[in-house]
Amino acid sequence: MGNGNAEENAQDRQAAFKNALTGKHLPVLTLDNKWYRLLNKTGSVPLKETEDALNQLLKRQGKLNTESKDIRNLKKKLMKEIVPMVDEAEQQGENSKLNKQIEDHKRLIGECNEKLEAYEDELKDIPREIERINLQLMMFTMDCCYDIMKDNDKQIKETAEWVGAIRIE
Repeated sequence: MGNGNAEENAQDRQAAFKNALTGKHLPVLTLDNKWYRLLNKTGSVPLKETEDALNQLLKRQGKLNTESKDIRNLKKKLMKEIVPMVDEAEQQGENSKLNKQIEDHKRLIGECNEKLEAYEDELKDIPREIERINLQLMMFTMDCCYDIMKDNDKQIKETAEWVGAIRIE
């Protein structure tokens, strides 16, 4: 029966932690030096896999943003190049070399659009996943700190009782 009570307390504590965090903006913990210092002081080691997953998502987000910018620049360049080619093709009539270049540019622009769309879809999902994993790390951190505070409280009470007993003696 004692184990069930401990589970209920842990669930109550988790619910209280979630309520405390509701509506709060959490910084990304793995980017916050204070979080690392806190964990070092507590001697707690976070779930390494969770921390790594969060860092990988942040890297992926950065890579997608950089690549999207590069693709947009390439698309812009292709669009600038295609306009004069179309004008020239209209003036010259049938020029297979020029038409082939135009088709290549259209194909590349289409590929740029497809890739940008895929990146945008992924970039919409990543922030939610970052938030979810970050919350897991925060809950773990709060749990560790709660346990430490509970242990400290217990030690304070024991020390106070000891001091009281020594005074009586």
